[in-house]
Amino acid sequence: GAPHALPPLPPPSRWEEPPPPPRALPIMFKLEEAIPSNTPAQAFKQLDAISLCIRLAMEGRLNDSVAARPRPLVIHERALFTNAARGFGVLDLRPVLEERGPIAQFAASRWPDSPPNSDLNPVFFLWHADLFPDLQTVSYAVHGMPDHCSMPPTVVLCPPAVSALKAIANFIECTDKDEEAGFTSRPYRFCPSWPFLGDSCSVHFRNDSARLCWDKSGPRKIPHFIPFNESLPLDSLPIIVYVTIHTSTREVAIFSSSGFETRMWKMDLSKAYRRAGRQNMDLWKQGRVTHRGCTLDFRGQFGDACQANLENRVWGFGLWVARKLCLALEHLFPSHDPVVLAWVAFRSSKRLFVKLGDVWAFFDDVHGGGINDPILSSDGSPVLVEGVPLLRCLLYYNATMVVFEAAGYEFPLKKREPPTFLLDLLGALVRVREQHIVVHPDKRVRYIRELEVAERSLFLDRDFLNSLAHKLIYCACIMVRLHPWLFPIFKCLRAPSRSSRAPISPKARDSFSKCRTALASADNHFLPFAAVEAFPSLGDSLLIIYADAAGEGRYEGNGFWFVVAGTCFLFTDTWSASEAKVPIHAREAFISTAATMAAHTLFPNRNFVLEYTDNTPTEFVHDSQSSRCELLQLIVDARAEFFDASGMCALPQRVKSKDNRWADLLSRGQADLVLYEVDACGLSPMWLNLPPDALRLRKALLNASLSR
Repeated sequence: GAPHALPPLPPPSRWEEPPPPPRALPIMFKLEEAIPSNTPAQAFKQLDAISLCIRLAMEGRLNDSVAARPRPLVIHERALFTNAARGFGVLDLRPVLEERGPIAQFAASRWPDSPPNSDLNPVFFLWHADLFPDLQTVSYAVHGMPDHCSMPPTVVLCPPAVSALKAIANFIECTDKDEEAGFTSRPYRFCPSWPFLGDSCSVHFRNDSARLCWDKSGPRKIPHFIPFNESLPLDSLPIIVYVTIHTSTREVAIFSSSGFETRMWKMDLSKAYRRAGRQNMDLWKQGRVTHRGCTLDFRGQFGDACQANLENRVWGFGLWVARKLCLALEHLFPSHDPVVLAWVAFRSSKRLFVKLGDVWAFFDDVHGGGINDPILSSDGSPVLVEGVPLLRCLLYYNATMVVFEAAGYEFPLKKREPPTFLLDLLGALVRVREQHIVVHPDKRVRYIRELEVAERSLFLDRDFLNSLAHKLIYCACIMVRLHPWLFPIFKCLRAPSRSSRAPISPKARDSFSKCRTALASADNHFLPFAAVEAFPSLGDSLLIIYADAAGEGRYEGNGFWFVVAGTCFLFTDTWSASEAKVPIHAREAFISTAATMAAHTLFPNRNFVLEYTDNTPTEFVHDSQSSRCELLQLIVDARAEFFDASGMCALPQRVKSKDNRWADLLSRGQADLVLYEVDACGLSPMWLNLPPDALRLRKALLNASLSR
């Protein structure tokens, strides 16, 4: 039968107990007993200034509001406590502010006696922790997430960011929703904890939805103050290997090699970032000043530099449990289909790991896929759910949902996509049947609209340009053809300027135009799933070409080779005495381009080319599609014209010289040795000539070199 194993495991770590409780604080009923007399006055004055700033924004007086924004107030540790209150940890001022008792202390949250404010189910994590090596993550989920910040006790009171004042209605709405959901404390007229880190909040929009983000990298340029994010030991945190769309679709392509129907599904965790509770001892670093006063945040915050790492470790635990459950279901309900069984037997014979489905997660986007064979009971009859035969992908989909719901997460109906052939995944559209990844149509429409503005502009706002450039980077991961056009855009973005507007060069405007045209016909530009038949590869649309040029020693030549369907196509020749005067970097760039042109002549339907070269300048020039060297720019222009006419997409790749052996031997006149090794590999050799496009480029290169 097929070998089964547990899913990949994170690095091991030890269970971490919460900190011990602080020593008992003497009974104090007044703020003046714990805080030096002049300090509360400073804080109240700052809070009044922030309140005025917010009130002006609420009245629609934005300019006055921005002008009234006070500078951040920072009160250092030495001015925080009276001698009677010093050394007793973080003070809880809420009982005094609510007039219900003396000043209290923040003690560490510890389940089950004093659990954190959290939606996570501690019993789930403890029950499934067996065999899971990252026990530190389990302890965080149970007792509360520490922030790992080494910031000394400090009071910081910051006004909302200008973006929050501009979108004051959204700021108030988000703040009120957090309080209603129980993510924050009620607002207080003074700091609810002492010390208190009241970060500046900004408002960001994503898909027309407002979201709060905390500036935990500020305030800056305050003497003797190190911001929260700069106090984090980021280098000591475990490295998280993030799943990409290529990871999951590659595995789905391997499932498809079984010859049986394959589907994918997904579900988005709702407010996943805000489900895990903070360790109570660290709540003082989770404050903010709102339109109604000071509040404490009980959950993770956008802007915390280590929050993504902590949350991903917790989600990884849920993912591990879901994968375990899917493997158990596969063992309980093995496939009975002869096509699937033959595939399982084949992969088992090759000692390849075999499973019929899998689950992945990129942050809070949980998705999966697999072979969609019917689930049969032990007697061979189909398992029915409400009279409908149950299929494997739906079984794994429901099992994964049960696991994460048991952990304490929620999946809104609008964020669930049951097993399907067409999936909106991580911003792209995945066509499972065709094994294609394309840019999502909704994104295309938005990006084209922005590109139309950009290609007509002589200047662009830097924030707009930065956003658009990174959107194009995302598109270039799917539409490889866009990649060379990005360099002029980023050159404008990085150009030094004191202005908030960046000048747009003619080359950048031309790049915007080409990107817009390509996105308008993006249905014809896709990325393959990266598998064919039983073994991972890049399918029938890809060509992998190795090229090299020799420019030193007694033999100066060039060569390239590539393999298609058991035939090794080769080319070699020497440079003439005149051509040998062309700089070696230009010859390297030429032969790499000529190889792609020759391959297209033979295989016009292969649209994707990986150009391997051991010459770093060649890789850079082909990648950036720009050069100050006249000869290299000549090659760049010829490449752009060729790719526009042919519809090909080329991605240059750097390879070590020792791994570019055959191309190196061909460039040095040692074709006999290459033919011997080609024959030893069981390949049939076929010699090529340069196509007309390459010959014209070679002649133009020589003429340009002689005229210098």
